[in-house]
Amino acid sequence: MLAFVISSVLTTAFAQSPLEQLVFSEKEFAYRYDGTRLVYNSAMYGYARKGYLVTDEIDQEHGNSLKIGMAETPTPGETSSPYVVISQTSDTNLTVAFSVYFSDKTDFRLALYKAASGQASSKEVNMIRWQDTLNVADMELEYDTGRWYRVVMRIDFENKSYTVQIDGETILEQYSFTDLDLVDSVRFYGHTNENKVGFAAVDDIELSVKAPTPMISGVGYNGQDIVSMPSAFADTLEIYLNTPLYNITEEQVHLYRDNKEAGFNRFGYDNTNGMIVLDVKGVLIPNARYTLVIDEDAELFDGVAIGESISGNFTTAPEAACLTFAEFLQADGSVEINAEFINPTGAEAELLVIAAVWEGDMFVKSKVFRERVIAPEEERIFVIDELDDNQRVELYVWDSFLGGEFLSDRVYRYEVK
Repeated sequence: MLAFVISSVLTTAFAQSPLEQLVFSEKEFAYRYDGTRLVYNSAMYGYARKGYLVTDEIDQEHGNSLKIGMAETPTPGETSSPYVVISQTSDTNLTVAFSVYFSDKTDFRLALYKAASGQASSKEVNMIRWQDTLNVADMELEYDTGRWYRVVMRIDFENKSYTVQIDGETILEQYSFTDLDLVDSVRFYGHTNENKVGFAAVDDIELSVKAPTPMISGVGYNGQDIVSMPSAFADTLEIYLNTPLYNITEEQVHLYRDNKEAGFNRFGYDNTNGMIVLDVKGVLIPNARYTLVIDEDAELFDGVAIGESISGNFTTAPEAACLTFAEFLQADGSVEINAEFINPTGAEAELLVIAAVWEGDMFVKSKVFRERVIAPEEERIFVIDELDDNQRVELYVWDSFLGGEFLSDRVYRYEVK
């Protein structure tokens, strides 16, 4: 048997890591009885069964705690243990933290429960159990009665392991755990031994789950839903986050176009739905690529920064047909250009695609392709002569030869070193 020596007593609330989000907390244990069970204000519920569940004060420091035990005169006809249930579903990470006190050595356990689904039956797994010894995984450890312990258990369903700390000391680290792939509820059980009338008391129960990684999930404009390309005539942008942040300030948000700050006139943020609203300066440039950046000191939770900046890109819709992508492939004796066009007009558009060859600042030659773009999205392949060393080709689009203007400020380049 392994001996376990506790060096200090920790009864403070569990501090989550920045990647964890507190989803459940109970330390008052106020309840009502609905005729079949105890329903606590925190949404935890309990069944006294053969024993009892009593809200009582063990000491002044903890205030109200929940006693789970066996009465001297058990409830007639009952055979099951008293227990409480906290409903919480997770298939990634789950942290269970609680304080526990023992009047005597009886039988108290923390279990995880998975509900039946499809052809699979329900399953319950005991994670930590206090009897004459403390049982965790394949270890048996000594423990004392008449005092509090602070227990933190972290389950990693993705990596199939779990870790247990007691009073800040790790007694089990990344131990293999393949019994469950997800959990639907956390349960605390008392004992059923009529010859032992002692109790366990729990307090400061906290459950935390892995917080989603914040990211920009979409862009809308002028009150519309998420769109693939905001209109260049939009004067208001709505930036959607996949998870609400606790707080973002105007100074923490930046809007760029072509690596230059575009700025905005007004900033707003709704942390109930994770939407940033920007009134842009003037109008957006058609067929331009914009980048939104949220600084790393924006708060994921109260007092907890996201730690890394968040960025997302979007391209505004063009006013006319234009080139949106080009890829250059060097082949024997030629350069192949795979190009993509979009045409939002709904009518046939004629474009002049110009491949200009340069050597340094000196113009060498060009090749012009006259293209008719009809569909909303089209792909074309262009071929030009092989480039000499230190030459580059630039691909861009004009609307006509006479009085020609660029249809986009984008130029695609390929250079031979």
